[in-house]
Formats: sequence, structure tokens, C-alpha cells
Amino acid sequence: MNNSRRWLIFASVLVAFALFFSANATAQTVQQRLDGITSHLKTLQNLISKFPPNSQARLSSSAQHLLRLAAEWDKIGPQLGRSASTLNSSLNGKPFSLGASLSTGTVNDPGSDTAFSRLAGFVQSETSTAWCGNTVEVAYNDSGSYLETLPVPGIGLSFNGYSRSTDGGQTFTDLGYLNPGADITNFVEGDPVVTCTDENTFYQSSIFVTQFGLLTGESVSKSTDGGVTFADPVPVVLKNGFWHFIDKPWMATDPTNPKNLYATYTDFDYEGFDLFDFPTAICPNNIRLGIELVASKDGGATWGAPTVVDTGCFPSENQGSNVAVDKNGKVYVAWEQFPAFIPTNEIDIAVSTNGGATFAPKTAIAIVTPVGHNYFGLMQGGFRNNEFPSLAIDRRSHGANKGALYVTWNDGRNGVNPDGYPPFFGVTYNFGDAFASTSHDGGASWSAAVKMNDDVGASAGIDHYLPSVAVSKDGAVGSCWYDRRRDPANFLIDRECATSHDGGQTWHNTRITKRSFSPIIADDLLVNPIYMGDYDGLTTDALGLRGGFLGAYGNNAKGNPDVRISRSFGGSDDNGAEDDN
Repeated sequence: MNNSRRWLIFASVLVAFALFFSANATAQTVQQRLDGITSHLKTLQNLISKFPPNSQARLSSSAQHLLRLAAEWDKIGPQLGRSASTLNSSLNGKPFSLGASLSTGTVNDPGSDTAFSRLAGFVQSETSTAWCGNTVEVAYNDSGSYLETLPVPGIGLSFNGYSRSTDGGQTFTDLGYLNPGADITNFVEGDPVVTCTDENTFYQSSIFVTQFGLLTGESVSKSTDGGVTFADPVPVVLKNGFWHFIDKPWMATDPTNPKNLYATYTDFDYEGFDLFDFPTAICPNNIRLGIELVASKDGGATWGAPTVVDTGCFPSENQGSNVAVDKNGKVYVAWEQFPAFIPTNEIDIAVSTNGGATFAPKTAIAIVTPVGHNYFGLMQGGFRNNEFPSLAIDRRSHGANKGALYVTWNDGRNGVNPDGYPPFFGVTYNFGDAFASTSHDGGASWSAAVKMNDDVGASAGIDHYLPSVAVSKDGAVGSCWYDRRRDPANFLIDRECATSHDGGQTWHNTRITKRSFSPIIADDLLVNPIYMGDYDGLTTDALGLRGGFLGAYGNNAKGNPDVRISRSFGGSDDNGAEDDN
């Protein structure tokens, strides 16, 4: 036998062994993940089952997804394992989307969304947008990230996807899943928020668990190459997963010092019933939904101890925090409070003048009426909604509104309508308007709520919901929301945006979508068939180089929930671009 033949046989044997061990390593990885998820979901399910139904309803969409997954896991888990190996066999651990530039207005690549199932296709939702110069990053929930990460050896699991633009938001490249880290027990669970401090430095925050759910928290991931890749997630906070669930994270950077970062979250806290610790619990012998903040002074490498911003001891509860920092370094946190035994909620805000170490007593911005069916908590079309506030600060302009704070939310006060289902006394469907309020004294007092949608609105039986807000370098205020004014039946949805040039007193509306779309909320039965997401972010150029606004959002026009973006409406540098869906 000649040497060439011997080497060929030897090489073939090596390849065979490599393939064998690689296949077994992948199978072992998948089984480890499945076992770990089983443990995590059981722990979470056990904790949340102890909370009253009202408290469970406060959970974010990502958390609701996990509970649904837990209920179906015995049937879904094994199939996920088999499908993950099959779908990823030719990808070698790479994400489904491999870097093709997408068409204008499109943020994520939908090419593989139905590869797993036609009834449990992958969906994208809950968008956050960061903009620094020519570089724009959009982060979002992406259920396809499960199957992208499940069979990959040496990393955790991810529910987060992200896309990047290098031409100011004109076109995007889908970069697949957010790196979950080298610890296979890590799980990056969604609700992403993305920020940037320069064209190279981007941060993403997320719900995060590790040790297969024994520790629950929030994480922040850092990119130093302009949002192309992200380092392993750094835990912002970790708590005992048997007594806590950390939910609905948010994040902001400090314009006075790019190394200062602030992260907030809601602590679903059952520690008041821990017989060993309840004397030190914030709500002894009671359940707590508390808003907390943690700070980093070194660009996210390390994080301090949590500061309690506000405590809600059942039946009074809190959720949906949003954090922002003004040009003087003051830290503001806004959230929704759910007072006990009354049908209205409250939007509150608190300020810290010492880097988040302590907060002044909270101030009420507005009393709000929840939007949608007040018994089931659903909107027409069968999906859930909230009144969580969106917060922005005028940090660059030099006019009369310099330094102003703006908060937006949806509110059913103008559209309360008796509803016959179910046949109980006091059941209503509350059509929603998009509202804004302004503060010129650092959050101490707030203007009366101003309706931003310029149609007849909720009083005519039309929903407007989930408004976000941002302030451009010239002081223009922008807001975007989901809007049903073009369908008298209040079913089809558009994306509507509005701009104010007088400090939020009056608003000019612009339709972004060229055609309306339906909710199509049941496209992913695996994730959660009753949500379109809890929020969508709006932003301006953090470097102040350009005016106008950028905001990604969920759009179902293609028959599948995907991410689109609206670009530069109503501000300086306005090019009048619309979503070409």
C-alpha cells in the first residue's frame, strides 16, 4: 500500500472519529440544555404559581412565554431537541441569518421563520433601537434563537436577536442571536434594551438566569466593535430563583460620563414568606413587586448593590420601569403603579441626584385607565397590552424646552365602553389614546396629559397603544405607536408617528405603514399566542450628529411577526421615509 493511500485511510479514520465525537458532544449538549431548561421552568412555575392571578398578569411577555413553555414542556422539549439538531446540522453553530443585507425598512431576516413549524414559526417582537452616528443597532425578542443556540457546544441559550446598520438605518444585516456566554447554564431570556455611547460601544440588557434558573437576574452585554459581536453577558443583579424572578429590565447611559450605566428591573419577590429570611424582607409575610436600580461606574464591567426605587407590597404593585439620565447626571426612573382595589393605575417617577444611590420620594405623573378589556386584560384581536411609560429628556436643545422631561403612555380614559362579555357587573372595554406629559422642573410637577393622536380617537371606539418617545437634537419631540384609526372595526393596525415642536403641547401625526396589517398573534403557538410585545423603542442619534428619529417595531404585514423600522420623520434631516411593507 503506498503512502498516499495510507494517509488517505488514516485521514478518513480521523474524520470519522471527529464526526462521531462531535455528534455525541452535540447530542450531550442538547440533552444537558433540555434537562437544565426543565429544571429552570419547574422552579419558575413553582414560584409564580404562589403569586395571585393579578400579580401573574403583571409578568412581561417574555416571562409569560416561559410559563407557557413550562406548561407544554413535557411535549415540546423532546421535539425541540430533535428539531434543533436537524435544522442546525448544516450550519455548524452559525445563526440562521448569515449576514445578507436586507431590503430597505426590513430589520430581521424572516427566511427561516417557518422552518421549525407552520404553527409555531419564529417571531420577533419588543424592539429597542440605538443610534450612534452611521451605526444603528436594533435588538429584539427572537424565538428562533432557541434553535440557533440549543445544539451549540460551549455556550448558553439565547432568546435575543439583533440587527445592525452602517448607513444610518437605511439597510440592516441580521446578525443572529445575542451571545449567551460560555457558561452552558446561562439563559438570555429576552426583553432587550440596546444603547450606545459612541460608534464602537454598544450595550444590550436582558432578562437573565444562570445555573439553570437557580439564580435569576438581569444581564448587560458589551460590544466594542460597533455592535457586530458582544462579549459574554455580565450579570447586573442575581437573586435566589426559588424566591425571586427578575423581570422587565431597562437600561440607560450617562451623557456626562460614558462609563456610567444604569439598569432597572422589577423584582417579583416572594422572600417575605421565607422562614429563614422574612424578618429582613421588604414585605414581611407578603408578596412584593418592587422597582430596583443598579449602577456601573466602569462601563458595565462591575455593578453595585441594588437600590430600591419603590416598593409595592401586594395588593399594591409596580411594573414597567424606564430609566433615563439628564445632561447633569441626574437619574430618573418612571414606572406604572397598580394601587389596591381601584380600577385606575398611576404613572410615577422618582429622581436620584447621587448616581442612583438614593431616590427622592416619587411623584405622580398621571392617573391612567387601563386599555382593553378590563376583565381579561386583552385588546380587541385577543392580544395583551399595558400602560408602561416611555421616558425621554431634552439634553441638547437650547430653546425654551431645554432640559424638559417627556413621558408617554396609552390610556383608556376617553374610551370606556360597557362590554357584555363576560356578563358581570362593571365589565368594560376601554379604547385607548396615546398621551404625553411634560415636566420643566426636573420631574417635580407635570403638565396635564395631552392626546397625541390627532383623530377622534378612543371616544369613537378606536385603539392607539404602546407609544414610545424620544427628543431630537433640535428639541423636536417624537412619538410612535400602533394605531387603528383607518379601520372602523378597530381590528387592522398601522404604525403612526407624531412630532411636537412646542414642547409636547401640539402634535403632527404621520402614517408610517403604507398598508394596515392584522394582529396575527397566533403565528407562534410555542411562544405565546396572545401578545405582540410590551414595548417598542424610539431613539435619536446619541452623538447629536443627525436630527430626526429612528424606531423599530413589530409588523405582521407579511403574515409573520417581523421587525421593521421607520426613519427620520418630522425632525431636522427629515427625508419623509415610510415603511415599504
